[in-house]
Amino acid sequence: MFRLNGAYIYSLAANLRPLSTISADMSNVSVYALLLPAIDHLEPFVDANPLGLHGCIPVGRDLLATLKSVKAGIPLESASFDVQIGAADAYKVESKWRTFEITLNADLAIANLYVTTRKGAYDTLTLAEEGLAAFPAGLADKVPEAVSDAKQAARCLAFDLPTAAAFHMHRSHEAVIRAYCKAIVADKKAIPEDKRAQEHWIKAIESVSGTEKIVAALRDIKDLHRNPVLHPEHTLADSEEAIALLGAIGTSVTHMLKAIK
Repeated sequence: MFRLNGAYIYSLAANLRPLSTISADMSNVSVYALLLPAIDHLEPFVDANPLGLHGCIPVGRDLLATLKSVKAGIPLESASFDVQIGAADAYKVESKWRTFEITLNADLAIANLYVTTRKGAYDTLTLAEEGLAAFPAGLADKVPEAVSDAKQAARCLAFDLPTAAAFHMHRSHEAVIRAYCKAIVADKKAIPEDKRAQEHWIKAIESVSGTEKIVAALRDIKDLHRNPVLHPEHTLADSEEAIALLGAIGTSVTHMLKAIK
């Protein structure tokens, strides 16, 4: 998956569409000026196929070969600049272009092109490509093991996968809980093993004086949000639920990060 630049499609069309204007009475220099940008834009399009198209790609390669052939046949001497291109070459370009345009339009009509909508206060670019911006600052520096799931959670939220987003949020949150527990529990023997259930970590945190509010928040998130998501029959209804969970986890993480060096 990649982010498609809308200007790319516009630029491709703007540089290929003038091929339809080539006629037998046009001069060599005029045709040459149209062929150069068309070749430069068509070649990476048919080679990389960034839109995942099918039928138009082999047709595009055929058009590209024709454009290169006609371009190679145009004399570059100044005396030949004003000479007309001729009917044969003009027909080659026009017929190949017409076939490509029809096939391209057919492909675009069924192409896998989607637009995602903004989720609450988060725009699509932030969630899809800069997911850490949706989480408290310092997460990457203090709990690097939480970063991957945080990014995945944001991306799932961007693409309307609220239950998957919640799953990754809880994984990221649990990584912070463990780091927080290790940071504040003085007796290292009282720290649970990494594979122990989250409740064991919360109990270890609870043994430390002054953690009552954080413990209450952790239990609320675990009981009201985390445990239900672990069961296949439970799903989040929509992205609003995932955004609400993100807010709750963000608050919890913010407080825990303060105690982590």
